[in-house]
Parts: sequence; structure tokens; C-alpha cells
Amino acid sequence: MWVEGIIKQGSYFDSATLMLISKQVSSMPGVIEAALYMGTESNVKLLEEAGMFLEEFKKAKPSDLILVVKGEDKESTSKALNEGCSLLIRKKSREEESIHKPRSISSALKAIPDLNLAIVSVSGRFAYEVTHELLEKGLNVFLFSDHVPLDEEAKLKKMAFDRRLFLMGPDAGTAIIGGVGIAFSNKIRKGSIGIVAAAGTGIQEVSSIISDYSGGISHAIGTGGRDLNIKVGGITTLMGLQFLSSDNNTEVVMLISKPPDPEVSSMIFEQAGKVKKPVVVCFLGDTIPPDLPSNLFWSESLEEAALLSLTLTRKENPTNVKDYLKKREDEISSRAFEEAKKISGKRRYLRGLFTGGTLAYEALLVLKGLIGEVYSNTPLSKEFKIQGVKSINNTIIDLGEDEFTVGRLHPIIDYTFRVNRISREIKDEDVAIIFFDLILGYGAPMEPLKEILPLIYECKGKVLPVVHICGTHEDIQNKNMIEKALEEAGALCFKSNREVSFFAGKVIRSLNVEQA
Repeated sequence: MWVEGIIKQGSYFDSATLMLISKQVSSMPGVIEAALYMGTESNVKLLEEAGMFLEEFKKAKPSDLILVVKGEDKESTSKALNEGCSLLIRKKSREEESIHKPRSISSALKAIPDLNLAIVSVSGRFAYEVTHELLEKGLNVFLFSDHVPLDEEAKLKKMAFDRRLFLMGPDAGTAIIGGVGIAFSNKIRKGSIGIVAAAGTGIQEVSSIISDYSGGISHAIGTGGRDLNIKVGGITTLMGLQFLSSDNNTEVVMLISKPPDPEVSSMIFEQAGKVKKPVVVCFLGDTIPPDLPSNLFWSESLEEAALLSLTLTRKENPTNVKDYLKKREDEISSRAFEEAKKISGKRRYLRGLFTGGTLAYEALLVLKGLIGEVYSNTPLSKEFKIQGVKSINNTIIDLGEDEFTVGRLHPIIDYTFRVNRISREIKDEDVAIIFFDLILGYGAPMEPLKEILPLIYECKGKVLPVVHICGTHEDIQNKNMIEKALEEAGALCFKSNREVSFFAGKVIRSLNVEQA
């Protein structure tokens, strides 16, 4: 094995370009793996863990680009590295020769003067300035950028509120406005359920379940994960709640988040209680408040929130939802017990590799109730936090966290890091189950099976692969075909993130009872 790399100082390329070039280089003869990362501290650590570290990478700055190749021999590695450099040069030349594009917000508005919504996806250190200018010019903003300081978010949201404009984000992954999906979203039916969520994949999960049960969404407003922090004060959440309460196309409102700060939670419940429509609340991991207003319906999972909302739009009995979920749990428990009997040797741990942060968080909550706390880079309790991405016993890793997304594409788009990590986990003889989300829809790869199916085959005879496909049957990737192919290859697929997490926990619980 041979490793060669180069640092290209002050050389910026967008994450999509880096992904495409790294895949081209990786496919060359004799190449084991290739990586193109911006020179952040976290990216250098990841290269070290992947066995692609060179001492000179310590000198890299966040504005520098690292190109590194791991190959079977020196000749193949050097050839691939040179080709990677050539691809970058050719890409830069094409960009300089491309057709004219607006080079400022003002010139874009002159070209299309009736714009009222802008999507911002720039490096976090530039996001404040760009978003401030857009708000000044009267545009609503969907701020996809992450790594934006909390105090800057608070200032921008107060500015948006004063101008009666929506600022969705920062780190907003999903929204659906008037039936049109923004960023990561799925092909969803239009309907009468409105969503306000501090969770991008939370929106994708509930909207996909609703759509596949023949319901539909009026609007889904993604607030960004920190909107319910006391320093921000839930500004976008409260604006979204007010908007949906007066929207004639919305019959039921849904609120989704991790537990808000207590002071913000009080404001949310006070305003939600005044809404003259049913409001479904899913604050994952939070406790149901006393004296819940009569129009509020508490749910403990994303799936329950989706089904409750559907039930309310159809004027059916909400208690039917818990009865249905309990029946499903009984069925899954029986299946888990049978699958556990097929797992041999000392295998008794699970590993979850998630691209959806909310899905990872929900999995941790479900597992805690079955097998206790689980190690993670985003644990429920700080004593269960892992260092780097090294798994310990039962481990869940959220690959969409900021530490993994500086200078590279979000893992919903680029599977490379997760695929490599799952392959390493399969080789761990203590691992019984590997489970993960597969998110479909706009922004996701068109042919996910190309990279996922080889992993399922690699699991055969070693590890039980379990998958939750987050998406609708209308998504362009063809959910039915993907599910059938995965199951034929040996994977188990479930309807929701809650179900797949419950199944995994039940299998591990059975194994530990047997081995006690």
C-alpha cells in the first residue's frame, strides 16, 4: 500500500466538485481510495483514521485543499494523484470560460426583480454577510449553510422578524413551501398538514410517511436546529406557527424538535394553545407537560406524529394510533427474537451509521428504553460521547454533524465516508447488527444501490444489515425497487426509523440475555 498527497494552498472548490473528482480518481486502476478535503482540523483527523495521513497535512489551513490517494503501489498512486491535479485545473478553466452569471445579489435581483426567496449555501463564515444583505432587500431566506455562530443566527432572525420575513436556518436541510420542496426533500402529496420543524430529516420522515398513507403537506417550514435555543428564542418557530394557524390550506399543524429550552418551550405551548386547529407536538425525548391545552396532541416518535396528524385530518379516533403502534411492536419483537437466534459466536453489539441527525437522535432514544444508553458523537448523556469516530460497544454515529461536513458534501449526497466506515464495522467480530438510514428524494443520489448493495453482500454470513428507507413511493429513485433489491440481497427493511431502531434494540437485548 502507498499513500501520496498534495496541499493546494488557497484553492477553493465547491463540495460537489470535490466529490465528483474524488470518485473519478478512486475508480482508476490500482487506487484503493482517494480523498479531496478542505484542510480543516477535523478533516485531517479523519484522514488519519482512514490511514491516509501524511505529516505535511498538519500544515494545511482551512482555506487549503488536500488531495490524497491511497493505492496498491507507488506507480498507480502517483499516476492517480497527477490525474486528480489535472482534473482540478481543467475544472477551474471551464468555470472561468462559462457563461455569464450574476456576480452579486443586486445584479440577480435586476435580472429577476420579483424574487422573494433566496437559498444561501456558502461557507459559514460568509453566511452572515450574505443573509443580512438578502434580508435588507426584502427576501425570505433558506439558509442551508452550517457553522454559523449562534449570536449571528440570533441577530439575523431578529432582523428577519422585524421585517416580517422568514429566515429558515442556518443548517436548514429541508422545507416545503406551497408544495415545492427545497434542498433535501421528497416528492410529497399536497394536502392539509402543515409542519414547523427544527429538524430537516424529521420533516422528511414525517412527510414521507404522511404521503405514503395518502395524506399531504401544505407547507413545511424548517427552522434550523438551534431555533429553540434561548439565545434565539424560537423566532422562526413562532412565526411558522402563526402563519400556519391562519393558512386556509392547513387543517392540522405539527411541531417537531428535540427538547426546547424550558423558557422557549413555555412560549411555544402558550401560542400553540391559542391555535384554533389541532396541533401535534413531537419534541423528541421531552416529557409531556402538565395541563396540555386541549387542541395539542403529544407524540413520542416521528412516526406517531405523522399518523396522529393523518388521523386528525380524517376526524378519526387518535387512540387508534397507539393501538396500531403497539401491534407493530409486538410483531417486530417476535421477528427480532427469531433473527437473534440466527446470530452466532460472540457478536452482541450494534452499530448505527446515520446521515439524518434527527433520525440518529430518535434511534438513541428508542435504544435507551431497550438496552440502555448508547455511545455516540451526539450522545444523550455526555459520558457516552465517543472520541473521533471510533466505535465503543453499541454505537450510533451521526455523520451529518458539523464535524464531518466542513469542506465536504453532506453524507445524504456523498456516501463515500459512510460506505468506508460500514465496511470497517462489518469486519469487527463483536458486531451483530449494522443499521442505517437510506434517504431518497431531491438532492440524494439517483442510484443509491450502486454503493449500498455491495455492503449488504459484504455482510452475508457476518453481520445482520437493517435499513430504513426514508422517502416516498413517488420519489424518482424508485423506493419499491430499492427495497426489493435490498431484501433480496439479505437486508431487512422497515417502515419507519422508530421501527428499525426498535428492531435493532430488541435483537441486541435478546443476544445479551442469551449470553448472560
